[in-house]
Amino acid sequence: HQQIPKDLRHLIYIDGRPTIELDFNAYHVRMLYHLQGIDYQEDPYSACGGIEMRKAFKIASLIGINAPNIRKAYRAIKAKFEEEGVPMPMVKKPLKHLIETFKTKHQPIANSVCSDMGIELQNIDSHIMNSILMRLMDMGILGLSVYDSVIVAEEFAETARGIMIEEYHRV
Repeated sequence: HQQIPKDLRHLIYIDGRPTIELDFNAYHVRMLYHLQGIDYQEDPYSACGGIEMRKAFKIASLIGINAPNIRKAYRAIKAKFEEEGVPMPMVKKPLKHLIETFKTKHQPIANSVCSDMGIELQNIDSHIMNSILMRLMDMGILGLSVYDSVIVAEEFAETARGIMIEEYHRV
């Protein structure tokens, strides 16, 4: 189920029942803010350049958070843009623009960019996801994890969402 493209996951059925995929929005960015004691509520990607630049900033920021240094971040961002057909911003030094704009708009977490912080966040989110899946299993509910989301039968959506929020805060 983790190899199925996002646009086909809605076709997954559990015990013959339709499913829903519940995810954490802007998971790692919000987690970084929460680790700083800040409850950030906006869309962190649109805040950088508007809705039309959201995808570009999402790619750049997530790669930046996971990259150990700026050179590797630039290389990975360029490759991901090419893979996804995302156009580079029409500015001088677009890769630098993306990273620096994100850091400027998100000063409280700017030091996490190009610091290899992603590995620590992945460790935290693996504990969160494990707790979510175990609680669902204890209730007899099958949950399928896909990165920062859980697929459950539609009838269990409210229960699963509540558990996701509780376990995020607990862990």
